[in-house]
Amino acid sequence: MPIDPLSPLAQLKSALQDPSVFLRERSHRLPEIMALKKRLRVPLGPLMMVHFECLATLVWQIQEMLRIEGGGDAQMAEELEAYAPLLPGPCDLKATVMIEIPDASERLPLLRTLGDIEHHLHIVWGTTEIKGEPIDPEGSRMTADGKTSSVHFIRFPFPSLVKDVLEAPGQKTGLLRCTHPRYCFEAPFSGQGINDIQSS
Repeated sequence: MPIDPLSPLAQLKSALQDPSVFLRERSHRLPEIMALKKRLRVPLGPLMMVHFECLATLVWQIQEMLRIEGGGDAQMAEELEAYAPLLPGPCDLKATVMIEIPDASERLPLLRTLGDIEHHLHIVWGTTEIKGEPIDPEGSRMTADGKTSSVHFIRFPFPSLVKDVLEAPGQKTGLLRCTHPRYCFEAPFSGQGINDIQSS
């Protein structure tokens, strides 16, 4: 069955460089992609980092995996399948959310207190509140004893085009918020990073 040229998988595949070209240009492009990732990264409280994704960050990650592991076309197909769900569309934002607990002795007890945290993430922009949802709603990230995963993949479905919401008159910044009863934090959320997502 042919791939829909507008599908996330097709968009990612068409943006990939030949591995030899990527390797040749990698060192020149690295500072630019690192700067982009920094703009798309939002610390939320002391333990959580929200990494918003865009075409450029996902393509880079796939190219890096191919460079490191050298799996050829078979690996490329697997990476495309894995990363395609993270590509945002015109009416949503998507993020990789990481819970970072450096002390190994504290990691398991803390993760056990944060079950269902993936259902408590919100973007607040003016009077609009967008509740995040797991990208794979069928794949629970929590174990039977209530321990959550340290990595979550979240979609924020906007009520209309993302750019229309963010370009509301007089609104330049919003909030990224976690409402989990054991982890209530919020952080400023700038439209500049979202402009990067929309234009990548």
